[in-house]
Amino acid sequence: NRPIPPTDLRTDNLPPDAPFTYRSTLSFVLPGQTTPPELTAPDGQTFPPTRFIANPTGSIAHFIVAADWPSGDYQLSIPNLPIPETHPLFSILHSPFSIHNRPRQFTPPPMDAPLDANFNDLVTVLGYDLPQRRAEPGGSFPITLHMRAERTMGRHLAIFNHLLDVDLIQRGGVDRIPQNFYTTLLWVPGEIVSDAYEVPIDP
Repeated sequence: NRPIPPTDLRTDNLPPDAPFTYRSTLSFVLPGQTTPPELTAPDGQTFPPTRFIANPTGSIAHFIVAADWPSGDYQLSIPNLPIPETHPLFSILHSPFSIHNRPRQFTPPPMDAPLDANFNDLVTVLGYDLPQRRAEPGGSFPITLHMRAERTMGRHLAIFNHLLDVDLIQRGGVDRIPQNFYTTLLWVPGEIVSDAYEVPIDP
């Protein structure tokens, strides 16, 4: 149940570009918590929005699950607004939204090849492990990157590895979200994130 923010409010019965009418009332409530977490939007957008976003599978309003949301089962709340069973948000109101935070690491692990590659004071690649030194065309090889968050990031950043031959022609590579799900929107300053994956090689 690890969320991949930004997540969304998705409805199936609203027309495209329908007005978003819950700007001052909508919140996610965790039992026992006095103040609901603030809902914010992905980088470059605003929340609450003025309208739903048209989508082939329904109307959508995006929001971010921030790094400081406590673990638990949240309930969507729209106070003082009766929601009949025919309303597009009825099923969301009666289904918990589960957040399960993961332990964070702040001490760099041992690594085969230390680096100090800083990317715009957002992320520093501290080093990598490359346990396999030979590979065949059409195969793959494993690599583990070790990264440190330099500050809170309001955006998604992707990892990319390009495999070049002696003539600097690309012969393989991979682009991915760290750990396939752990978006940089969730990283906190000083956090160490290690990501192990396979880099495919062209035939």
